[in-house]
Amino acid sequence: MLRFCKHRWLENVNVAERGLRLWPHISTYVDLVRKGELPNPKVKSFDEVKTRCADPLFTVKVAIFISIAKELEPFLAMYQTDKPMLPFLCGDMVKLIKGLMGRFVVATHLQEASSPLKLLEVPFQDSTLHKNASQIDIGFAADTNLKQVQSSKKVSERQALEVRLDCKRLLITLLEKLLKKAPLQHSLVRNMQCLDPAHMARSKEQCVKQMTRMLHTLVQSKHIDEGVCDDALREFREVCDMASCQANFRDFDRKMGRVDTLLFEAVGRKAAFSRIWNVIKLVLVLSHGQASVERGFSINKEVIVENQKELSLVAQRIIVDHVQSVGGVANVRITKELLQMLRMPNWKTMC
Repeated sequence: MLRFCKHRWLENVNVAERGLRLWPHISTYVDLVRKGELPNPKVKSFDEVKTRCADPLFTVKVAIFISIAKELEPFLAMYQTDKPMLPFLCGDMVKLIKGLMGRFVVATHLQEASSPLKLLEVPFQDSTLHKNASQIDIGFAADTNLKQVQSSKKVSERQALEVRLDCKRLLITLLEKLLKKAPLQHSLVRNMQCLDPAHMARSKEQCVKQMTRMLHTLVQSKHIDEGVCDDALREFREVCDMASCQANFRDFDRKMGRVDTLLFEAVGRKAAFSRIWNVIKLVLVLSHGQASVERGFSINKEVIVENQKELSLVAQRIIVDHVQSVGGVANVRITKELLQMLRMPNWKTMC
């Protein structure tokens, strides 16, 4: 059995799938204990498992959990990175929310939500918008398993419908939690789609509108002066025209490349785009999560020793970050300056 971690969805699919593979053997063990052929462990965990074995719908419920977790997993896996991902966050979250709502909300109501703001306004808790209980999408494996259990006469039609309604309640609770913390409510996040390279290459007019709204937000928050906005917009139009002619923009793969690297090569190196580059730098440093912060705490715990000064910890973190950036210790380039530094008599004091 693998360990279950209720606050880490990325780990839970493997745990649940392993549990389902082992479940027939677990059920056999519990049955042998019940018959007296094996000793009763007399522990709380065994009592919990025994209770689940008595539920004919337990494997259906786990399959529902796996189906929903798999829908969330690609999004979570994509954003466990230090790359700047905010230009893609709005589109990915819209796709995720629509997918979860589509499991129990009638499709016509979602088709009317043509923009992220309209999607946020969909009253998905309203039962009049919901599908019939028998049409709620609980996942292919769960649906197949449920039909098998029903055909074996182990559960009634009412119990089967109750499982589907439980799935709907789970989805509603999940969406309420997701939308409560969703950054889609912020205009800046919705409009940062204009920095998606593929979007810039294919939808110039829409990108210019989004950049205009983003500049209004930055001016209101006093991060930039409104006097530079006209020049920034003019330069941005030129960047979009350039992007439409370049394959590295049209075919940009965020899994393989970095949007900041691409934009720096195309825009940051050119003085003609200095104003729009300042805007791009300003928004790309915004964080999309705390994964790197959590990793940093773990690294600090590993490298810190007693009576260590703050500068020593910072120096070690710089070394760790550099080793990671070049792909391992074997790829660290030993320069002439580094060798000269090590030959200095007071290098230990400096370190």
